[in-house]
Amino acid sequence: MTRLTVAVYTENLEKLLDFYEAALGVKPQGHGDWRPFNLAVSTFAVHAGGAPEDHPSGFNVSIEVDDIDAALARCEAHGARVLEGVSDEAFGRRAVIEDPDGRTLQLLQVEMG
Repeated sequence: MTRLTVAVYTENLEKLLDFYEAALGVKPQGHGDWRPFNLAVSTFAVHAGGAPEDHPSGFNVSIEVDDIDAALARCEAHGARVLEGVSDEAFGRRAVIEDPDGRTLQLLQVEMG
């Protein structure tokens, strides 16, 4: 099985652990300097068209949530800065935030049907 691991480096481990626990709704595992969040399903995609303005590095991390309004409120309460509020998209709803260390993330609420 091929697995993708994404690591986020920080100078303030506890603050970022608290933030991602609130954002992901999952408790971190382990102890010490390596604290993984075990998530059920992940997607790795390559997107045509070049890097968009809001992702100049050409890299994007999205967190898919069941309730984007509740997730956005939790993220804000744990130090996120809202860059783009919730908007309706063809796939559902989307918001863009910065984590407490300044990394840009998307929150997505995908609506099937």
